[in-house]
Amino acid sequence: MVFATENLSYVLKENDSFVQQKNPFRLNTIFEFQNERYLSSHEKLYNAKLKKVVSAV
Repeated sequence: MVFATENLSYVLKENDSFVQQKNPFRLNTIFEFQNERYLSSHEKLYNAKLKKVVSAV
């Protein structure tokens, strides 16, 4: 489980403790889909390597 605020992000570790990190991208959400982690920042979406995901639509 991972969640974020505009300034901080949090990762839940296996021992049920949280790791707090600075959130330089002002992320709204961090989530996993099909074993890949994604980050959203307002209207933008990034993969785990911080590359912008572009829609094919």
